[in-house]
Amino acid sequence: AEVSSSRVIDPATGKVLANSSPRQMFGFYIMFGFGHAIPSGEYKMVRLVNNQTFEVFTLGDNAGWRRSKLPPIRVNESSQVTANGVMYFMVSRKLDDDGLLRFDLESEEWMPAIKGPPITSSPEAWWNGTQSVRIAELNGILCVIQSEMQATSNHNCTNVWLRTDDSWIKAYSIPAAPSSYYYTPLMVTHDGGNLIFYCFFHGQGHLLRSYDPYTNTCTTLRRLDDSTEKVGLCSLHLDRFVLNKI
Repeated sequence: AEVSSSRVIDPATGKVLANSSPRQMFGFYIMFGFGHAIPSGEYKMVRLVNNQTFEVFTLGDNAGWRRSKLPPIRVNESSQVTANGVMYFMVSRKLDDDGLLRFDLESEEWMPAIKGPPITSSPEAWWNGTQSVRIAELNGILCVIQSEMQATSNHNCTNVWLRTDDSWIKAYSIPAAPSSYYYTPLMVTHDGGNLIFYCFFHGQGHLLRSYDPYTNTCTTLRRLDDSTEKVGLCSLHLDRFVLNKI
């Protein structure tokens, strides 16, 4: 049996703001999500246990974990993100039909699911790993990261799709080396010119890079600690580290 618990930590002070009670699990798949509700501003965690239990935890609330309605569709992917008060879950990598589930953190109700961007690939591309899709948040907007990697191709790229005005636009197409993967957009510079992102390069490790869409080139800003892949990378106040290098 495994004991599953979660903590909310202030990254500036290291203080533990919330420590949920542990829960004993027996081979169950568990997924956590975190974000703030709008307009109340309350911070909430959710956890989905084996697609059988869905619970919500409000930071500062002594009520602990509260049962909520299960997702209307089974969640088969671990990719989830919160943008503008709504938590999104990927149903499957293809993102067709009702590919993205939406949970409103304020009302704690499920909203109608939405379709992902018009990504077209052959079935073989999905099964052999050359097509990879994840969701993320970029400057407060939901985005889909679509990586197309093939060892024999000189045109590998990672596309970043943004959800604006109930439609999808392909905002960036980042050239990618076959030896790199896990491209994750973090922020757009204040002038709107460059995209700051994280990726991993074989032989170089974890890198923080900048993409200039006008020249279609990437520049390495700094090498990151190897623990980045395990603990994640916070984009809060990231500009103080990168703007002087662009």
